[in-house]
Amino acid sequence: NLVLIAILLYVAAFAISLGPVMWTMLSEIFPANVKGIAISIVGFFNSLVSYTVTQFFPWELTNLGPTVTFAIYAGMAVLSVLFVYKYVIETKGKTLEEVEELLIRS
Repeated sequence: NLVLIAILLYVAAFAISLGPVMWTMLSEIFPANVKGIAISIVGFFNSLVSYTVTQFFPWELTNLGPTVTFAIYAGMAVLSVLFVYKYVIETKGKTLEEVEELLIRS
């Protein structure tokens, strides 16, 4: 089934890209005094959005069809890549202070 293959490809791509990277990046960009609460809030909203997408997906497939449904998610993926390219800073090899300075300047 093509829909199942598309879902599995999405899960695999997410698992080797933004999925795990997001949590690492979050631990590097928040200052120590707010890191715990900030990551908790992000985790809550991540779970909320994941739940919403999971509940809405069957409706989309039934009412919009697989082509439109996956086009919507492909569009979101493209927007995510553009967002990361434009706004997410490189933190590799930088201290927390250097990361904070980069965030303040941008």
